[in-house]
Amino acid sequence: MNSRRLLLAIPAATALVLAGGSPALAGGDGHHDDDTWAKVIEIADEAELEDDGEVLQVTFEYKCEEEDEDSVTADVEAKNEDEDLSYSKDEEDLDCNGEKNEITVDLDRDDDSGKAEEGDKVDVTVTINENGDELDSKTREDVEVVDEENGDDGDKHDDGDKHPHGGH
Repeated sequence: MNSRRLLLAIPAATALVLAGGSPALAGGDGHHDDDTWAKVIEIADEAELEDDGEVLQVTFEYKCEEEDEDSVTADVEAKNEDEDLSYSKDEEDLDCNGEKNEITVDLDRDDDSGKAEEGDKVDVTVTINENGDELDSKTREDVEVVDEENGDDGDKHDDGDKHPHGGH
């Protein structure tokens, strides 16, 4: 009797393959198209305030390849619930060429959020999606908020000749 079931299963699996599917897809296992993938590699340890605290710039590295052009996007959020801070950007288009890429995304301050200030810490989450389905997600905690427009810009050696080590 087992041989009868096997004889019935083989034509069904063959029909799926010939129709462009696979037996795994028929089972709905949640995997995406094999030709589309994404990975969040690293999230920067600093986020830059812009536009008087209305915008927070977050930089991250990623790798991805996509089957359908412009189908892979990133949702990025920076939050600190203790300080009532929340910035976000949905559906930022990503360049998916199989290479490591770096992108800086402008996150808008959410309506019910306070404004971040230099020295604040936020948890940044990057979620990469294809047509709404999550491919990868990563969170970096305690990203430091910096404000290079309104203070020390981190480059103390603008004039090179006063640098104690002879300039850059």
